[in-house]
Amino acid sequence: MSAVELLGMAQVLGIIAVLTVLLQLVWFRYRQRSLVSDRVRQRLQQRTELGQELGQTRVVSGPLERLLLRADIRLSRTQLTLMGIVIFVMLALEIGRASCRERV
Repeated sequence: MSAVELLGMAQVLGIIAVLTVLLQLVWFRYRQRSLVSDRVRQRLQQRTELGQELGQTRVVSGPLERLLLRADIRLSRTQLTLMGIVIFVMLALEIGRASCRERV
């Protein structure tokens, strides 16, 4: 075999390798998109089944409730109020503790 023939075969193998990598990339992206859409479909199916079982419908009235609903956090108004009070008390205690440290 001459050097020109070897170079031609190497170029063909290189092109085949590049095409294989590109094909794998396309296949990976296609598969990833289909897996994501399948997961979303399953999650939505579970939510509709859950909603039918519980029979509860939730009306979103404000931006905070919309944010909590997106994060899939389901708190009643009482729980949300209590959590807010606890956070406020903790912040007040921390601020009070910091001001006492400055005086000493």
